[in-house]
Amino acid sequence: MDESAIRIDSGLVDLTNVPLDALDAFDDEVLAPSVERLLRQVDQASSSVAGSQPS
Repeated sequence: MDESAIRIDSGLVDLTNVPLDALDAFDDEVLAPSVERLLRQVDQASSSVAGSQPS
């Protein structure tokens, strides 16, 4: 199986082929849940990195 074809379901909006200057055209209602989830994950970054240990 081609590993690049494996889909990871992150629950985030897939913006792979969207240029940054096109983001303004998106409705906040579409992006808000993904942004909120991403910010929660960033806030808990140390717990989401496998094998991470504080120095």
